[in-house]
Amino acid sequence: MSNRSKEASLFDHLVGAGEHRRRRLQEYDEAPRAFGLLRPRRERPRRRSSESQDELGQDRAVRFPIFRNFDPAGSSTFGYRLNWNAAKLSSSDAAMTSPLTHRSRPQTQRGRRPHKHKTGIFHLSSVGPVDWQQRSSSVPDQPDALLQRVAFECFLCGTPLNRIHDHAQQDTNEDVYPRWLQRRYDLADLTVSFGGGQRRKKYSEILVPACRQCNNIYLSSVEDRISRAVVSGFQSFNSLPKYILFLWCAKIYYGLMHHEVQPRDGTTKLPEVPTLPPHFLKDCAWLLQLLQGFRKRVLVSGHPKLPFSIIRVPLQIGKDESFYFQSRQMMEMPGVALQLGRVGVISVLDDFGHLEDVYAHAFAKTLDGHALHPVQFWELAARLLYVASLYSFHTRLIKVEGDLDMWIEYEPVDEPHRAHNLKEEASLAHGFALPWARIVANDANGLPFWKPATGATLTYLMSGDKSFQEMPIGDNMP
Repeated sequence: MSNRSKEASLFDHLVGAGEHRRRRLQEYDEAPRAFGLLRPRRERPRRRSSESQDELGQDRAVRFPIFRNFDPAGSSTFGYRLNWNAAKLSSSDAAMTSPLTHRSRPQTQRGRRPHKHKTGIFHLSSVGPVDWQQRSSSVPDQPDALLQRVAFECFLCGTPLNRIHDHAQQDTNEDVYPRWLQRRYDLADLTVSFGGGQRRKKYSEILVPACRQCNNIYLSSVEDRISRAVVSGFQSFNSLPKYILFLWCAKIYYGLMHHEVQPRDGTTKLPEVPTLPPHFLKDCAWLLQLLQGFRKRVLVSGHPKLPFSIIRVPLQIGKDESFYFQSRQMMEMPGVALQLGRVGVISVLDDFGHLEDVYAHAFAKTLDGHALHPVQFWELAARLLYVASLYSFHTRLIKVEGDLDMWIEYEPVDEPHRAHNLKEEASLAHGFALPWARIVANDANGLPFWKPATGATLTYLMSGDKSFQEMPIGDNMP
């Protein structure tokens, strides 16, 4: 069979829908196997019509197994930028050999979390044999829910929302910056600028539509872990799994993008004028797939690293910890940095560990073990995020999704990168650190990060011999 025919068969299998695919789903009596990932069950005698035998006998060499044990209405395969060749997909890659077995879950009451299931993002090579989690059946929608629907969908799971109180799909507001964060750092009445200054909103008004189940169950469980760790200090924060911090940072970044593309009033729940075009959300489609780690166990493979980077550093604070919060996002790529009292976190959400490699090579030896001044932290964040913005990837992926689990085989593809400009990097560092540098320098212009005469960059992280530059909190800091 030609490569063209193989690719056509693969595409038809992955994105084809309708009665043809549904019939095959019902006829197979094998445990789920995701391209060799799932361990086959013992063969049992089964009856098939001659028509189905003929159909199933065609192109066995190029068609992948179908999952009978998935609920056809709630499970799917999905191909994105599908220009892989069939030979690559059928190869015995080491990252695609961890066996999975099937486990059904009992039906649960609507709006309640099912019997505890694992959620998060895990590399398949690190977890070993795992059970594929899935409910035995899906809960049918209530007739009233159709009549009570509103014009919005949950920003996380995409479920149509309704006005029914205590319903799993009840329309609720999810705070992009969580309420515990607003209380701890007195943010609720402070304002944030959107659309280049077109509109200003209070932190308490930066909301996105969410179903009751995602808001009160899945998102809340991660928020609880983050809030406890921030209160406990850097050691507790540093012990959190990477995927927890990724989900939290990614929710803030994606929530801000969603709020600008599809804004609505939090009280009336009526649409407002967007400040960003729709393609900003489309560009975050890969990020939205990973955000399902709030709701499901997302198993990834294909690339040796997880698809994101997380950097955590301890910070110094002054007399009033509530003053020490700041958040910055990058528009060029999904990157975010947050100062949370005594802890700082920098994340690029789709760089496949590139930021961590840069930090390990250029900064880790000097900075590890030192608590940074806020000016130093924001210089570090600016330099790392600037370097990350020079590189871009697009991601080829294949997704297999069930009720409680999702498996993603992905391959990042490098795109042409921009040249490194030291003056641009210094300018970004100046802007990030400006609120704190003004206090330190007692000057509205802050601290300089660039020497125009020599064309050299200035740093407050290292001394001339590459040792750590001490910068204690002064008495003029709040």
